[in-house]
Amino acid sequence: MMTILDVSLQRERAIQMNDLKNVDINYSFFYDETNNPKKFKITNEGFNVNENDFFILGGIVHRSENHISNEKVEQLFAQLITQKNMKEIKFKQASNGAKDFYSTMKAKKIGLVLKWIEDNKIWIHYSYRDNLYYGLVDLIDTLGEVYLLPREMLTQLKTILYKYIKIDQENFISILRYYNYPNITDVNGFVESILNWLSDKEFEDWQEDFLMEYFRQSLKSARNDGLQLLENNKNLELISSFEDIYLTRIIIFKNSYHYFDEEATIEEKINSVSMLINDIPLNNYKFLHSHENKFTQLSDIVAGILRTWLRYLNNSSIEKIKEDFEACGELESGNTVRFVGILENSLQENKAFQHWSGDLHTADKISCFFDLVSFKRKGI
Repeated sequence: MMTILDVSLQRERAIQMNDLKNVDINYSFFYDETNNPKKFKITNEGFNVNENDFFILGGIVHRSENHISNEKVEQLFAQLITQKNMKEIKFKQASNGAKDFYSTMKAKKIGLVLKWIEDNKIWIHYSYRDNLYYGLVDLIDTLGEVYLLPREMLTQLKTILYKYIKIDQENFISILRYYNYPNITDVNGFVESILNWLSDKEFEDWQEDFLMEYFRQSLKSARNDGLQLLENNKNLELISSFEDIYLTRIIIFKNSYHYFDEEATIEEKINSVSMLINDIPLNNYKFLHSHENKFTQLSDIVAGILRTWLRYLNNSSIEKIKEDFEACGELESGNTVRFVGILENSLQENKAFQHWSGDLHTADKISCFFDLVSFKRKGI
């Protein structure tokens, strides 16, 4: 049965909250997804997938008026598809099977793709989700008192809590597993267990101490108020689906057209919803077989680059990020400079090309990486 949703207010709120500009421009978006586990769940061993791998939906985008000639596309693909039996190009082939970011940046075909994107005034867009972070922040969002905090402080609180969860992840997840989070039926027992878990934590500064004390007191209030967001959910299922990320792009960029790589589960769920903005149906997307569209194939390559990049940043300290970039060779350094240049140009065109759900530490690493590479590009 088709569900009809008026998403006008949802769109307006998202634009206002994130201070988005130029989202009514007519763009052509091409997408591929990577690290798509369908669901994200707590298991007896930990999680059903690696919790450090972000879900990513990304690819290339250009203004619809910027017509890219078939000749230019075919010239690129003549260099990418070098075997007669290859029907399409994937990240694995383009990167020579690279598993990490700087190995990816060494690959000749990756360099060709990045240069072609740069030369043709095409941008990169991406949404990423730290699945573990996203699955755990409902513990804060369900507490009514936290919404008395300014939005920036609320985001900081989530980041601080997540930091200490990562430090003591095994013990924290064991509590969630015992109480079947996010389907809490014993509120008092759950709250008491979280408070006990917090009791031996030593916080770094007064800001952490203040925000975590605020969290403690809000938790105590939940003994009477309940935990509404943590009721009537499936036991241990932190994320049930990822179609909301697709829907967000469709809704925010309502005047653009969105070409998604075929993903049967997502397609079925999105097609079951009829979205309206000011009573006008949104018919601005379609799902494609990747071999049918070369821009979708390029988006597969871009999504692969983004995956190796974000995995690297997530698993590295800022000190290591600086050391690695300073030590990398000329080839990977040059391609990294070009990659970051494209990302920066993309954000200058439209900051909504980047959309994320994760902690501030990851955002800080992205900013640090941009600064490092930009200084090199400018010769500073």
